[in-house]
Amino acid sequence: MKPICPSCHQEIPVEDVDLDTGLGRCRSCNEIFEIPELLEHLQRIQAAKEEKQSKSPPVRPADTRIRLVRKEDRLLIYLPPWGLRGPTIGLLFFSIFWLGFVTFWTAGALGIFFQPGKPPKWENIVFSLFSIPFWLVGFGMFGGALTGMLSRRIVYLDSSWLESRWQCLFVKFRKQISREDVQMARVAKPPVLRSTTDDQSNPVFGIEIVYQGGTVRIPCENQAEQDWLLAEVNQFLETVPYRPNYLSDGAADETLRDLVDEA
Repeated sequence: MKPICPSCHQEIPVEDVDLDTGLGRCRSCNEIFEIPELLEHLQRIQAAKEEKQSKSPPVRPADTRIRLVRKEDRLLIYLPPWGLRGPTIGLLFFSIFWLGFVTFWTAGALGIFFQPGKPPKWENIVFSLFSIPFWLVGFGMFGGALTGMLSRRIVYLDSSWLESRWQCLFVKFRKQISREDVQMARVAKPPVLRSTTDDQSNPVFGIEIVYQGGTVRIPCENQAEQDWLLAEVNQFLETVPYRPNYLSDGAADETLRDLVDEA
Protein backbone atom coordinates (compact mmCIF):
# COMPACT_ATOMS: atom_id res chain seq x y z
CA MET A 1 0.00 0.00 0.00
CA LYS A 2 1.44 3.36 -1.08
CA PRO A 3 -0.31 6.30 0.60
CA ILE A 4 -0.95 9.31 -1.66
CA CYS A 5 -1.49 12.89 -0.46
CA PRO A 6 -5.09 13.96 -1.29
CA SER A 7 -3.99 17.60 -1.80
CA CYS A 8 -0.94 17.42 -4.07
CA HIS A 9 -1.14 13.72 -4.99
CA GLN A 10 2.47 13.08 -4.02
CA GLU A 11 3.50 9.72 -2.63
CA ILE A 12 4.07 9.71 1.13
CA PRO A 13 7.23 7.99 2.39
CA VAL A 14 6.79 5.22 4.92
CA GLU A 15 8.72 7.11 7.61
CA ASP A 16 6.13 9.93 7.45
CA VAL A 17 3.28 7.58 8.41
CA ASP A 18 2.39 7.20 12.09
CA LEU A 19 1.35 3.56 12.52
CA ASP A 20 -0.10 4.20 15.98
CA THR A 21 -2.62 6.83 14.84
CA GLY A 22 -3.02 6.06 11.12
CA LEU A 23 -2.02 9.62 10.18
CA GLY A 24 0.32 10.63 7.33
CA ARG A 25 2.23 13.89 6.65
CA CYS A 26 3.01 15.16 3.19
CA ARG A 27 6.44 16.83 2.88
CA SER A 28 5.46 18.69 -0.28
CA CYS A 29 2.38 20.57 0.98
CA ASN A 30 2.76 19.91 4.73
CA GLU A 31 -0.75 18.39 4.83
CA ILE A 32 -1.68 15.98 7.61
CA PHE A 33 -4.41 13.49 6.77
CA GLU A 34 -5.83 10.12 7.71
CA ILE A 35 -5.10 6.97 5.73
CA PRO A 36 -8.42 5.01 5.75
CA GLU A 37 -6.89 1.65 4.88
CA LEU A 38 -4.32 1.97 7.66
CA LEU A 39 -6.91 3.12 10.19
CA GLU A 40 -9.18 0.21 9.34
CA HIS A 41 -6.27 -2.19 9.76
CA LEU A 42 -5.36 -0.70 13.14
CA GLN A 43 -8.97 -0.91 14.29
CA ARG A 44 -9.11 -4.61 13.39
CA ILE A 45 -5.90 -5.25 15.35
CA GLN A 46 -7.23 -3.35 18.37
CA ALA A 47 -10.57 -5.20 18.26
CA ALA A 48 -8.83 -8.56 18.08
CA LYS A 49 -6.60 -7.60 21.02
CA GLU A 50 -9.57 -6.51 23.14
CA GLU A 51 -11.49 -9.69 22.30
CA LYS A 52 -8.50 -11.81 23.30
CA GLN A 53 -8.14 -9.93 26.57
CA SER A 54 -11.84 -10.29 27.38
CA LYS A 55 -11.69 -14.06 26.86
CA SER A 56 -8.56 -14.62 28.93
CA PRO A 57 -9.33 -15.59 32.54
CA PRO A 58 -8.40 -13.25 35.39
CA VAL A 59 -4.93 -13.75 36.80
CA ARG A 60 -4.55 -15.43 40.20
CA PRO A 61 -4.06 -12.68 42.82
CA ALA A 62 -0.61 -12.80 44.37
CA ASP A 63 -1.93 -12.28 47.90
CA THR A 64 -4.69 -14.91 47.83
CA ARG A 65 -4.63 -17.67 50.46
CA ILE A 66 -6.87 -19.90 48.33
CA ARG A 67 -4.98 -22.76 46.76
CA LEU A 68 -6.36 -24.07 43.49
CA VAL A 69 -5.06 -27.18 41.73
CA ARG A 70 -6.28 -28.27 38.29
CA LYS A 71 -5.31 -31.69 36.93
CA GLU A 72 -7.06 -32.55 33.67
CA ASP A 73 -10.61 -33.39 34.75
CA ARG A 74 -10.10 -32.76 38.48
CA LEU A 75 -10.23 -29.46 40.34
CA LEU A 76 -9.43 -28.79 43.98
CA ILE A 77 -10.09 -25.55 45.89
CA TYR A 78 -8.41 -25.51 49.29
CA LEU A 79 -8.89 -22.85 51.99
CA PRO A 80 -6.29 -23.45 54.72
CA PRO A 81 -6.83 -22.34 58.33
CA TRP A 82 -6.21 -18.67 59.09
CA GLY A 83 -3.99 -19.45 62.06
CA LEU A 84 -2.78 -16.50 64.11
CA ARG A 85 -3.34 -13.96 61.36
CA GLY A 86 -6.04 -12.26 59.38
CA PRO A 87 -9.38 -11.07 60.79
CA THR A 88 -9.52 -13.81 63.44
CA ILE A 89 -6.84 -12.11 65.57
CA GLY A 90 -8.97 -9.06 66.32
CA LEU A 91 -12.00 -11.20 67.12
CA LEU A 92 -9.95 -13.45 69.41
CA PHE A 93 -8.53 -10.61 71.52
CA PHE A 94 -11.86 -8.80 71.67
CA SER A 95 -13.64 -11.96 72.84
CA ILE A 96 -11.00 -12.48 75.55
CA PHE A 97 -11.47 -8.89 76.71
CA TRP A 98 -15.26 -9.34 76.60
CA LEU A 99 -15.18 -12.54 78.68
CA GLY A 100 -12.78 -10.95 81.16
CA PHE A 101 -15.09 -7.99 81.65
CA VAL A 102 -18.16 -10.25 82.03
CA THR A 103 -16.24 -12.34 84.59
CA PHE A 104 -15.41 -9.21 86.59
CA TRP A 105 -19.04 -7.98 86.41
CA THR A 106 -20.46 -11.37 87.42
CA ALA A 107 -18.09 -11.64 90.36
CA GLY A 108 -19.15 -8.18 91.47
CA ALA A 109 -22.83 -9.05 91.12
CA LEU A 110 -22.32 -12.15 93.30
CA GLY A 111 -20.72 -9.97 95.96
CA ILE A 112 -17.38 -11.78 95.90
CA PHE A 113 -15.44 -8.53 96.15
CA PHE A 114 -17.56 -7.16 99.01
CA GLN A 115 -18.10 -10.35 101.04
CA PRO A 116 -14.97 -12.46 100.59
CA GLY A 117 -15.21 -15.96 101.97
CA LYS A 118 -19.00 -15.82 102.41
CA PRO A 119 -21.54 -17.58 100.15
CA PRO A 120 -23.48 -15.20 97.85
CA LYS A 121 -26.99 -14.19 98.86
CA TRP A 122 -29.97 -15.21 96.75
CA GLU A 123 -30.52 -11.65 95.50
CA ASN A 124 -26.89 -11.56 94.31
CA ILE A 125 -27.41 -14.83 92.45
CA VAL A 126 -30.56 -13.50 90.77
CA PHE A 127 -28.77 -10.28 89.81
CA SER A 128 -25.81 -12.21 88.35
CA LEU A 129 -28.14 -14.19 86.06
CA PHE A 130 -28.46 -11.05 83.91
CA SER A 131 -24.94 -11.76 82.68
CA ILE A 132 -25.94 -15.03 80.97
CA PRO A 133 -26.63 -13.43 77.53
CA PHE A 134 -23.26 -11.68 77.68
CA TRP A 135 -21.54 -14.97 78.53
CA LEU A 136 -23.21 -16.57 75.51
CA VAL A 137 -22.13 -13.72 73.22
CA GLY A 138 -18.56 -13.89 74.53
CA PHE A 139 -18.28 -17.65 74.09
CA GLY A 140 -19.84 -17.31 70.63
CA MET A 141 -17.18 -14.78 69.57
CA PHE A 142 -14.41 -16.86 71.12
CA GLY A 143 -15.67 -20.01 69.37
CA GLY A 144 -15.96 -18.13 66.07
CA ALA A 145 -12.38 -16.91 66.37
CA LEU A 146 -11.09 -20.41 67.12
CA THR A 147 -13.10 -21.83 64.24
CA GLY A 148 -11.60 -19.32 61.82
CA MET A 149 -8.10 -20.00 63.10
CA LEU A 150 -8.32 -23.81 62.99
CA SER A 151 -10.92 -24.75 60.34
CA ARG A 152 -10.14 -25.64 56.75
CA ARG A 153 -12.36 -25.97 53.70
CA ILE A 154 -12.07 -28.18 50.61
CA VAL A 155 -14.20 -28.08 47.47
CA TYR A 156 -13.48 -30.85 44.96
CA LEU A 157 -14.82 -31.26 41.42
CA ASP A 158 -14.39 -33.98 38.83
CA SER A 159 -16.49 -35.48 36.04
CA SER A 160 -18.84 -37.24 38.44
CA TRP A 161 -18.97 -35.37 41.75
CA LEU A 162 -18.97 -32.06 43.52
CA GLU A 163 -17.76 -32.54 47.07
CA SER A 164 -17.56 -30.00 49.89
CA ARG A 165 -15.67 -30.70 53.10
CA TRP A 166 -15.23 -28.62 56.27
CA GLN A 167 -13.09 -29.64 59.22
CA CYS A 168 -12.19 -28.00 62.53
CA LEU A 169 -10.14 -30.18 64.87
CA PHE A 170 -12.19 -33.40 65.24
CA VAL A 171 -15.44 -31.97 63.83
CA LYS A 172 -16.06 -32.77 60.17
CA PHE A 173 -18.85 -32.08 57.68
CA ARG A 174 -19.04 -33.57 54.20
CA LYS A 175 -21.48 -33.05 51.34
CA GLN A 176 -21.35 -34.88 48.00
CA ILE A 177 -23.45 -33.88 44.98
CA SER A 178 -23.65 -35.51 41.56
CA ARG A 179 -22.11 -33.40 38.77
CA GLU A 180 -25.29 -34.05 36.82
CA ASP A 181 -27.07 -31.66 39.21
CA VAL A 182 -24.36 -28.96 39.14
CA GLN A 183 -25.33 -25.99 36.98
CA MET A 184 -22.80 -23.14 37.24
CA ALA A 185 -20.84 -20.85 39.52
CA ARG A 186 -21.96 -17.28 40.24
CA VAL A 187 -21.19 -14.36 42.51
CA ALA A 188 -22.51 -15.19 45.98
CA LYS A 189 -25.44 -13.18 47.23
CA PRO A 190 -24.84 -11.14 50.42
CA PRO A 191 -26.34 -12.43 53.68
CA VAL A 192 -30.05 -11.75 54.07
CA LEU A 193 -29.61 -9.91 57.37
CA ARG A 194 -27.18 -7.31 55.95
CA SER A 195 -28.65 -3.91 55.18
CA THR A 196 -28.09 -1.96 51.96
CA THR A 197 -25.84 0.50 53.76
CA ASP A 198 -23.67 -2.31 55.12
CA ASP A 199 -23.44 -3.90 51.66
CA GLN A 200 -22.05 -0.66 50.22
CA SER A 201 -19.58 0.11 53.00
CA ASN A 202 -18.49 -3.48 53.78
CA PRO A 203 -19.07 -5.64 50.70
CA VAL A 204 -19.09 -9.41 51.11
CA PHE A 205 -17.13 -11.27 48.43
CA GLY A 206 -17.47 -14.91 47.46
CA ILE A 207 -18.80 -17.32 44.87
CA GLU A 208 -21.36 -20.08 45.06
CA ILE A 209 -21.57 -23.24 42.96
CA VAL A 210 -25.21 -23.78 42.11
CA TYR A 211 -26.66 -27.27 42.04
CA GLN A 212 -30.21 -28.56 41.99
CA GLY A 213 -31.55 -27.85 45.44
CA GLY A 214 -28.86 -25.59 46.87
CA THR A 215 -25.45 -23.96 46.60
CA VAL A 216 -21.90 -24.51 47.83
CA ARG A 217 -20.46 -21.18 48.96
CA ILE A 218 -16.76 -20.30 48.87
CA PRO A 219 -15.78 -17.04 50.62
CA CYS A 220 -13.31 -14.64 49.04
CA GLU A 221 -11.39 -11.72 50.50
CA ASN A 222 -11.65 -9.20 47.66
CA GLN A 223 -13.01 -8.53 44.16
CA ALA A 224 -9.91 -9.79 42.33
CA GLU A 225 -9.97 -13.11 44.17
CA GLN A 226 -13.69 -13.48 43.50
CA ASP A 227 -13.33 -12.82 39.74
CA TRP A 228 -10.40 -15.23 39.43
CA LEU A 229 -12.11 -18.07 41.29
CA LEU A 230 -15.40 -17.57 39.46
CA ALA A 231 -13.68 -17.76 36.06
CA GLU A 232 -11.69 -20.88 37.01
CA VAL A 233 -14.72 -22.81 38.29
CA ASN A 234 -16.96 -21.90 35.35
CA GLN A 235 -14.19 -22.74 32.88
CA PHE A 236 -13.86 -26.18 34.49
CA LEU A 237 -17.61 -26.80 34.42
CA GLU A 238 -17.80 -25.79 30.75
CA THR A 239 -14.85 -27.90 29.56
CA VAL A 240 -15.21 -31.05 31.70
CA PRO A 241 -18.44 -32.91 30.84
CA TYR A 242 -20.41 -35.07 33.25
CA ARG A 243 -19.47 -38.75 33.38
CA PRO A 244 -21.23 -41.04 35.86
CA ASN A 245 -19.17 -43.22 38.19
CA TYR A 246 -15.89 -41.67 37.09
CA LEU A 247 -14.21 -42.48 40.41
CA SER A 248 -15.17 -44.78 43.22
CA ASP A 249 -15.46 -43.24 46.68
CA GLY A 250 -12.10 -44.62 47.77
CA ALA A 251 -10.37 -43.36 44.64
CA ALA A 252 -11.91 -39.92 45.15
CA ASP A 253 -10.52 -39.80 48.70
CA GLU A 254 -7.07 -40.75 47.44
CA THR A 255 -7.24 -38.07 44.74
CA LEU A 256 -8.27 -35.52 47.33
CA ARG A 257 -5.31 -36.38 49.55
CA ASP A 258 -2.87 -36.10 46.65
CA LEU A 259 -4.26 -32.74 45.55
CA VAL A 260 -4.30 -31.36 49.10
CA ASP A 261 -0.65 -32.36 49.54
CA GLU A 262 0.21 -30.60 46.29
CA ALA A 263 -1.81 -27.54 47.26
